[in-house]
Amino acid sequence: MIELENGQWWLRRDQDTYRKVNAHVSTLEQMHAYDNWEDRAAESLYENPILASGGQYSGALTLLQRYGFTPARLNITRSIVDSALAHLGKRRPSVKVTPDDADWSFKLKARQMTRFGRSKFELVNAHDKILEAMRDGMVRRAGCLEISSQFGEITLDVVPIEEMYVDKREAKYGTPRSRYRRFSINRHVAMKIFPKHAAYIKQAPPATQRTTEFMTVEGASMDMIEITRAIHLPSKPTHKLKAGEKTDGREVYTIHNRMLWWDDWDRPTFPWVFYGWAPSMRKQVNPYFTSLVSLIADIQYKINEIVMDIQQALYYGSQLHVWVQKGTVPKNHLGRTRGPTFHEIMGPPPKFEMPNVVAADAVAFLEKLEAKAHDIAGVSERMAFARNDLGAGASGIAMQERYDWDSQRLFVPEKMTANLWRDVFGCFIDEGRDVYAENKNYSAKWHQRTLVQVIPWKKIHMERDQYQLKVEPSGFFPETRAGKLQTLETLAQSGYISGAKVLASFNEPDLEKLMQTENAVYHLYEFIMELLADPDEDMSRLQPDPYMAGSITEIGIPMARSELFRATIEGAPDEVLDRYRDWIDRAEAVEGTGEAAAPADLPTPEEQLAQGMMPGGPQPPAPDIGGAPVPPQAIPGAA
Repeated sequence: MIELENGQWWLRRDQDTYRKVNAHVSTLEQMHAYDNWEDRAAESLYENPILASGGQYSGALTLLQRYGFTPARLNITRSIVDSALAHLGKRRPSVKVTPDDADWSFKLKARQMTRFGRSKFELVNAHDKILEAMRDGMVRRAGCLEISSQFGEITLDVVPIEEMYVDKREAKYGTPRSRYRRFSINRHVAMKIFPKHAAYIKQAPPATQRTTEFMTVEGASMDMIEITRAIHLPSKPTHKLKAGEKTDGREVYTIHNRMLWWDDWDRPTFPWVFYGWAPSMRKQVNPYFTSLVSLIADIQYKINEIVMDIQQALYYGSQLHVWVQKGTVPKNHLGRTRGPTFHEIMGPPPKFEMPNVVAADAVAFLEKLEAKAHDIAGVSERMAFARNDLGAGASGIAMQERYDWDSQRLFVPEKMTANLWRDVFGCFIDEGRDVYAENKNYSAKWHQRTLVQVIPWKKIHMERDQYQLKVEPSGFFPETRAGKLQTLETLAQSGYISGAKVLASFNEPDLEKLMQTENAVYHLYEFIMELLADPDEDMSRLQPDPYMAGSITEIGIPMARSELFRATIEGAPDEVLDRYRDWIDRAEAVEGTGEAAAPADLPTPEEQLAQGMMPGGPQPPAPDIGGAPVPPQAIPGAA
């Protein structure tokens, strides 16, 4: 029996802590050894679609059999996993930040924080990495993503689940307080990340070759070392701590002979996000998930056996046998292993019956097993082969309805997918807050079509207890172009949206240039309305222009009024509402006269004197005296 003793390493604050952490993780590594072997077996089912030829195995298959794995010869497993991944990964759930406070400033911050997180998603190519983690979660116990930061920027990495460790007894109720990761890293890279401990890193032993890495090159590389990262969550939320009370949340990085980093950990969550097909029932046995491959593994094994039997039957039953009279064929032709086999007979030739080499029942049973595997996984054969049983003339809406019906069986995996996107987004926000603590100029660039907006973190900063993350559907429109066009046409005919919105809602890559030109006016008003909601934005560059005449009545003013009504409902302050009202008044003036609206009423002479202005309104420009312009700093009283 393996004895576990963590030594409460998170309460220690000395250099000797690394001994406790390393010893504890080494013990957990032994406990997780069997789980890692099961993952390897699942990988062999997914990654080896090799058909045996004549009973002879290739080197890879022989190696797998040596370790007790049955290789997949008719790989229905890969077909099902890839189909499920395509179905679940096709749509991207939309994560939105919602404030807990009704104040308009928090609503504005939440909107900007949503854009901040999405911009960082695009920067690290999050969608592709999330898909990779989803595939891992369908094949192994779980897929894992690590959200961290290096050199002042957020990073996202896919982590093999075999590098993650947790005390199963602590994970019994699904919320362990400590997690660990032991991973290999290049020695020279580690010296750059932890320059203060470069001498100890240089002396660290090379990474060991684990038993689960039998498919890799044997031996250890001298340039690779092992680093252990351990995190213990705080027992009490940071904002609940009393004056002078310290948190017990802790984060450490260790190597074999040194502590590389230690600091307080005040987040309520880990920087690791996990994904699986379905939650396991007994967390103390499997603290992660039940994989899709494990559900159909038994069927895949049986399919392998049947395919092997069919192969052998075809090999032996399809050989040519020739019966000849004794003495008519040279003896060296008798008993040949290749080509036709000759048999000598005496007397009249025998009568032959040629039965089917492969029994029809065997083929029918094989097809039934394949269908049953699809039923268990919830991935129909039509989905796996991308068949459209509705016909070539089916409408986009009908195809969308079919897609929705197919999704009913995958409700739990789709929910797990939505949670994955939400949790990764939350870790991005948490990591951005920590990066801002080191760099007060930290910001993100939000790209909305052809417009670019810089979002500084200091402008959107909120504490964790001031907002929530909600997952929304990725879109109302069907995925197909025909379905999207038909839906837009129906909405326009019903009077729900205008023609300008129809054109603006149809964004296709091959029509991007055309749509940018045709929708430029609509996008311009969207941009103006967005900035009018922010009192910090300079309103002088948002004023309606005489060149907008014609589109103001059709698009600008109705959009501004709608935004004004929405802001009123959401409790926007009078400062924001006045910005919308002022813009509408100026837009109506431009539309009526074709000229820019006159400036607001000038202050009285007394108010002008109080503001340091000359009475009488604006003064004529100073005469041109030639020479270089005078810098503002040289003008008395200039700011």
